[in-house]
Order: sequence, then structure tokens, then C-alpha cells
Amino acid sequence: MITEVNVKLMKDPASRVLATAELMLEDGIVIHDLKVIEGRNGLFVAMPSRLGNDGVFRDVVHPTTRAARKKLDDLVLHEYRRMNRERRSQAVHPAE
Repeated sequence: MITEVNVKLMKDPASRVLATAELMLEDGIVIHDLKVIEGRNGLFVAMPSRLGNDGVFRDVVHPTTRAARKKLDDLVLHEYRRMNRERRSQAVHPAE
């Protein structure tokens, strides 16, 4: 079970990678290097991956069911949107 989601917004507005994320699981395991990406059909969460010897990227870790994938996506994208709203709010009302 996911107990914590941390999102770091990227600063390059031209990049398709909008944020990176990490997940804390209840058993004390952390999954790093998830990415929030602006794709052709909107936002999606990319799992951590590694380039194989054959030149193909493969996920290092991934959900095994649609329900688990949906829950993961929902949690990460919810936190991304919250952080993005907070960033915009701070830009409009900077701390004095």
C-alpha cells in the first residue's frame, strides 16, 4: 500500500517531463524516479525504467493490475496538480 507520495516539479517549461515523483510503501520501501509527462493525450505517469543492451527502455518496477495502475496514477497526478496549484499561487502571491 502506498503511504506517501512526494512530487518535485521541474523548472524547464519546454520539457515534456513536468515532475518527478517517489512513492513510499507501507513496508518501508521507496520507489524513486517516476515521471509525470505531458503526452499527446494528456498527463501520464511513467514508471522508472532502464535502457537495456538492446536499446529498449524497460520498466524497473510497475503495477501488475489495472486497478493498481489506476490508484498509482490517481495518487501521483493528484499530488502533482496540488503542487502545481501551490506553485502558481506562490507566483501570484509571493511571500513578503
